[in-house]
Amino acid sequence: MKGTFRIIILITLAVNFYNGFLGGFVERFSYNTWGSFKSGPFWSVVLFWGGLELVSYISSTQGVKFPALIWAFVAAGLVVDSVSDYLTLFDKLRNYDKLMHFLIGGVLMGFLVTQVMNAFLSRGSLPLVIKYWLTILLVNFLGFTYEFFELITDRFYGANNILGRFDTTEDMLLNMLGALTFILVFHLFFVSKKAHHPLQPLPQETVVKH
Repeated sequence: MKGTFRIIILITLAVNFYNGFLGGFVERFSYNTWGSFKSGPFWSVVLFWGGLELVSYISSTQGVKFPALIWAFVAAGLVVDSVSDYLTLFDKLRNYDKLMHFLIGGVLMGFLVTQVMNAFLSRGSLPLVIKYWLTILLVNFLGFTYEFFELITDRFYGANNILGRFDTTEDMLLNMLGALTFILVFHLFFVSKKAHHPLQPLPQETVVKH
């Protein structure tokens, strides 16, 4: 299953490489969100895929099973981001970028972070409130990393991604709001009902010896 999502990410990377470095496709499908820095979507895939492979490798060395669901959501997020660029949705739809920050940078990232913690942390190893704070902090750190990348490309490559004085602040706030929304929803519908949820693995079955 993980191999299938790797192929999807690889295809997305190849398309972005062709469009960013070899001249692109038909004009209406070319990237304009990144201005003259058309290789931006390519490097976005490289960074996210590289990070995913790193975490997956570390989990394998620790004997931890890394959920295939994480690969599925990362692949889906990268495809949605690339397709949005091809269709110039960031330009055509008002506040589309803000919506993506809330849904992908906040809600989806919040879910992925909880899945990673579920893989590496045993049940009860940390209080639930600490895991919530870690989720918010990690989502904000990832958002900060992305915004820093945008600042560099704007400053030195004319990407024109930062569109106003408060653009970065709004993006970071929406990332955090998305993460908080995810935590609230899953706490109300999973934790409060004492159901299995991403922050607490299912208990191992007890083997009774006769």
